[in-house]
Amino acid sequence: MNLLSNISKPIYLSLVAILIFLRFSVDTIFYYILSQDSFIFSYWTFFSSILILSAFIYYFFSEQFEKNNIEYPNEKFVYDFTRIFYLQLFLYLLVIFLPNNDKFYSFELPYFKFLISDVSTIFFALVTIYLAWFMFIWLIRKKHKRTKLYLKIIAILITFLLVAELANYVFFNSLFLNDLISIYLNDLISIFLLTIYVLTLLVTKKNNWITQLDRKPKIRLLLVSLVNLILSLLLAVSVIDSDGFLSRNTINFLSGANNFLGAVVLALNAFSLRIFLAVIVSLPTATIVERKTSEVFSLTYLNKFIAETTSKTANEILRMVTQLALNASGSTAVWLEVYNNGTIDIGATAQISPELIKDFHSDKRIGNIFTTIEKPVLVESVPENDEIKSFLNYFPFANTLIAIPLFQGAKRFGTIVAIDSEEYGFEPEDVAVLSAFADNVNLALENQRLLQESIEKERYRSEMLIAKRIQKELLPQNLPEFSKFQLAAYSSPAEEVGGDYYDVARFADGAPCVLVGDVSGKGMSAAFYMAQLKGAVHSITPQVNSPKDLLIKLNNILFGLMDKQSYITLVCLKLDENNDSVTFARAGHPPLFLKKSSNLQTIKPQGLGIALVGNELFSNYIEEVDIKLSDGDIIMLITDGVNEIRNSSGEEFNFQRVSDFLLSHNSSAQKLLKQFLHNIDEFKDGASQIDDLTVFTISFGCYNNKRG
Repeated sequence: MNLLSNISKPIYLSLVAILIFLRFSVDTIFYYILSQDSFIFSYWTFFSSILILSAFIYYFFSEQFEKNNIEYPNEKFVYDFTRIFYLQLFLYLLVIFLPNNDKFYSFELPYFKFLISDVSTIFFALVTIYLAWFMFIWLIRKKHKRTKLYLKIIAILITFLLVAELANYVFFNSLFLNDLISIYLNDLISIFLLTIYVLTLLVTKKNNWITQLDRKPKIRLLLVSLVNLILSLLLAVSVIDSDGFLSRNTINFLSGANNFLGAVVLALNAFSLRIFLAVIVSLPTATIVERKTSEVFSLTYLNKFIAETTSKTANEILRMVTQLALNASGSTAVWLEVYNNGTIDIGATAQISPELIKDFHSDKRIGNIFTTIEKPVLVESVPENDEIKSFLNYFPFANTLIAIPLFQGAKRFGTIVAIDSEEYGFEPEDVAVLSAFADNVNLALENQRLLQESIEKERYRSEMLIAKRIQKELLPQNLPEFSKFQLAAYSSPAEEVGGDYYDVARFADGAPCVLVGDVSGKGMSAAFYMAQLKGAVHSITPQVNSPKDLLIKLNNILFGLMDKQSYITLVCLKLDENNDSVTFARAGHPPLFLKKSSNLQTIKPQGLGIALVGNELFSNYIEEVDIKLSDGDIIMLITDGVNEIRNSSGEEFNFQRVSDFLLSHNSSAQKLLKQFLHNIDEFKDGASQIDDLTVFTISFGCYNNKRG
């Protein structure tokens, strides 16, 4: 195993291909020199078939045994399950159209049929082992308490089906007891096949993930599982039934292989049946799309709650946070513990007695176990975890556990603990939900804490100073660097705080995106909505791959949550260094200014402001454009505070002056920004700034080697 593990996959596949070619070649030699049964031929088919089966099994399963956590997204399951359908369909077409193998020994057939028998059986073995691998990794991904036990039993039974038939063939083939042994063996094989079917039904238990699928994937999964159910049954009959096409071929390939491979196809039938029934049950819930993920965004209500009132205490907010966590995870109970100068306080509880938690914290052995974690932790089975098993002494119903650390900046200040009464009761998606939830909780609590401090210290003025610091920290302190793009940004509120926003985030595919936004109005209200926007952006961006999708999801969250008089204009620009291009979408924001050589373009795809209309109208109206870039191109994004700047004579700066400036300047993003701000100062000539102002410059290509 160690020797094979050092061989790369291409080399290994080449060795397997050579082995299969050798099988065909030697079989052909035997075919033309033998006219009846031969022990040499039997031994050759036995050992070569075992080698081929072992090679296929090793290729698919070798890496899986070395992995503790197998990443296998739900969407990939639907895709792979569809591929299973195509493979089974192809196999069934072989059964229908290939000539029937009606000879006991394969070399009694015409050479063409003999060769087809070899090729089709090896292909069937490859596909069947792939089916076993597919079911294995998915069942491990969705394991429950008895998954490993059931899989071990199934593996033992399937192996026995092959070994028992081989033993019968090798040791009893020439004895008078062969008929009697075959009768008992056939009965035993039938019992084992039935047991494998029942165990597969039991192990394919955790299908709650299906309820989270959209309607289209559900319908697709329903149809695919139904067809797989039918095809797997037909193939299982063909390979297990002694009169079937695949049965005779696989017996000639290796005695017992028909039961061995047939058991896998029969297990797929049980697997498909369980998936089909799960889809049928969950289909009425198809309109509830991404239920748990959408509950994360309920934290937006918490941000709104803090933004609109200063009368709520930290304890009231913690209670709200704990209740929202309970709803988001579907837990049996949740509590939030807070760390203060070495002590552990109970911030809030939901569905659990504070006295139980106090008793737990008094245990010096494990009472502070959650204070040391630095990232989200999922314990799928508390009874099976030796490090935390004693947790059950205080919480006997806590068979599954999630712990999410809470931070204020770099300081660890608490933990959200969610427990469930069922082992393996939480899905990995629950960890993702609570982790995203905790990120927004931290921001909400920090805003509330700083707001209360500002009110207590200096009332309005101190409040504004602290809020200004908070908002500054919400904006990127340092912009990322790229090989082909250089970025520079500047933002200045008209008052102590404002509603302008810029940021750099990353999409699900890893591509960076630049965002520039403007919340309507000024002051504290705009600043809080800006903070709310930032939290939503960083929750959603890792889930989408395009500016248009990001803006649509933001509108879906924020519409109805903001005051009717408030809205947000926003632009999103996806940077693509591989294709030397950007993708641009806007939601009611000023246009993008693009300078290419000596030409200037203002790019203004259609789009409405965020939170102005519902998502149906918003998504139909928004437009996305792709822009190809050349060496030396310059992009500028602004908020309307730039074009609305007035000088002492009341004259506006307007878009034309932005265009004139860009036409007369060529430099890197950083230098261009400095020159543009200087140009604005000269135009204002001491006049006050009446609106929040943000400028974001991007240079492409040659300027990136001329920083400054």
